[in-house]
Amino acid sequence: MLGVGALAESVPHFEFYFDDDDTGGMRFTTPFSDLRLTTRPQKQNFGAAVFTSNILPRLPLTVKTGNLSAGGALSILNSPELSSGSSPFTTSVTSPQVLTASLPGYTSFSKPVSTFLEFSIPQNKSASPHSFPLKLNTWFTQQASLPVTSLALTFPPLPPYLNFSLSYIGGFFYYNSNSTSSWFLKSPYYPSGKHYCGLFQLSTQIKKSQNQNFLVNLSTALYESPFGFYQLVYRADAKLSTKHTELFSQIFYNPYDHLLTSSEKTLTPGLQLKTGILYKTTSKLASLYFQTPVFLRAGTNAYLKINLTQPEHPLKVNAGLQFSTEKTTQSLSISADANLISKSPDSPPQDFTLKTITTQLKSTWKLGSFTPALTLNLTLPQNQTSQKKYKLTASTGYQSKSKTTPLKITATTTLSDTPENKEELKFSSSLSIHLKIKYLTIIGKLSFNEDIEI
Repeated sequence: MLGVGALAESVPHFEFYFDDDDTGGMRFTTPFSDLRLTTRPQKQNFGAAVFTSNILPRLPLTVKTGNLSAGGALSILNSPELSSGSSPFTTSVTSPQVLTASLPGYTSFSKPVSTFLEFSIPQNKSASPHSFPLKLNTWFTQQASLPVTSLALTFPPLPPYLNFSLSYIGGFFYYNSNSTSSWFLKSPYYPSGKHYCGLFQLSTQIKKSQNQNFLVNLSTALYESPFGFYQLVYRADAKLSTKHTELFSQIFYNPYDHLLTSSEKTLTPGLQLKTGILYKTTSKLASLYFQTPVFLRAGTNAYLKINLTQPEHPLKVNAGLQFSTEKTTQSLSISADANLISKSPDSPPQDFTLKTITTQLKSTWKLGSFTPALTLNLTLPQNQTSQKKYKLTASTGYQSKSKTTPLKITATTTLSDTPENKEELKFSSSLSIHLKIKYLTIIGKLSFNEDIEI
């Protein structure tokens, strides 16, 4: 049960939102519920959630309905392939997940109405140190003929530092027919219908200390073909973390052509590989010079997809350096996109073609209540037919120090090229205000877009 102090802090709260697109939204929250409603001309969304975790922590139950956005394990089931990414400072390693669902935001109007249930049994170490934490989720949606279900189970550690966990998600998802007006079809025709899609994940984690951690996650996704047979794809993620270093590797393999996922995404046969390293430390020399702690981060990763039915194989390499202090963060990153070329899909790569090089400079500062930032993105194509791309973003944030009426203001201005017209620049600007007064929060947003001739 909630204590008196917790109840006092979890009082009902109102939140109102408006912007210059004639959008108006309202949110009402209590310790056990969350209600949302947003309207825009000819559009609207709503969401409602009831949960018992704050009242009955030993029996947490969550019920959500409305224009929900599903994610978690469903995101991997929809798109199980590796992400090439563009940041050298992140390690995109997966771990066993359950199905999740979030209530709609103030600018989201594309999701159909659905209902989500979550029941969990948390670990109770005082009653039994060998209990099994369990999560069971169900999603009732128009995208599937039957409720989509997911299950996650964590096993008690064998030695104190060895943990196992597993998860599953599956359901019968609808898909549209594959038809075209062309005389020739790139893939065989099939009518609309439904097919089973499931994802199984097993993870092993060895954690001897806070700074030493090794994780291996194995994933297998099963998709029923529109022609009645089943197709399996495989994925493995591994990550080693020490005090200063994070090293990760990933592999994904799909041997099937025109594989249809739960989101109707079509996958082609291929073997994907990704690996990277991230190093972080404190620079003693720089800390002495600036008379403040200076933290350094250096990262690099590489992604390669070996197409089994095509002669071109995408390759992407990211590298970057970042240093930060209490007052500022400065970073430089470079990404290179290329293709490895083979004479035929069955032969090894024999040529290399560099497509683009993208550079990003980012500077962020903390000046009292203000946090100005400047980001520059520049993409240089390596052929004369493509156009250079650049984007300059300047922003600043303000947060008052008042505890009774906290105020947040964020202003962002972006200047970028327009690929449709080389003689125009695209200028956009936005201003958002977030004001909280006791049990009331007011959020407002204004935006401006204009094309500038040069």
